[in-house]
Amino acid sequence: HSAPNYVHILPTTARFGVDSWFGQRLIAKLTEKKPLYFQTISAKEIIMSLSVSNLTCEYRINPLGIDALQPRLSWQLESDQRGTRQTAYRILAATTESALSGSSLLWDSGKIPSDQSIHISYNGPGLVSGQHVYWKVLVWDEAGREAESVAAWWEMGLLERTDWQGQWIGAPFSGGPRT
Repeated sequence: HSAPNYVHILPTTARFGVDSWFGQRLIAKLTEKKPLYFQTISAKEIIMSLSVSNLTCEYRINPLGIDALQPRLSWQLESDQRGTRQTAYRILAATTESALSGSSLLWDSGKIPSDQSIHISYNGPGLVSGQHVYWKVLVWDEAGREAESVAAWWEMGLLERTDWQGQWIGAPFSGGPRT
């Protein structure tokens, strides 16, 4: 197979020093019988990195007891390149961490063309008391590069008065000036 923008090198002729590997990404494994394919990329692409970090829900990392029915989600974009900016995002939410990569999502915002990364309101189905929600965000920059965050979560608090159960504790009232 030869592909556009790929260099076809047979293993028997592949004798390179370390310097000649710079700027190339290995596409196939080196085997005795199969040729190697390398995709040439620029040094700028190698040096630049893009990542998403500091995922928060209502100003907290993985919070418990959230009482907002549409919690606000935030994140930070990190890049080695100065001036990198977000051009779009996509938020995924699910009831389990493993469901974030599948089709049983609680909410998928879809790709939203926006540079906003703070106070994005959850806009999925209604949440209930004690519900645990996992979420992650995918972002795109002005060069079209995509970065995906690690999963974060939040847990809803007790939202209804009937969710609270218990009795007051204390000494019995016995009367007198100091009781």
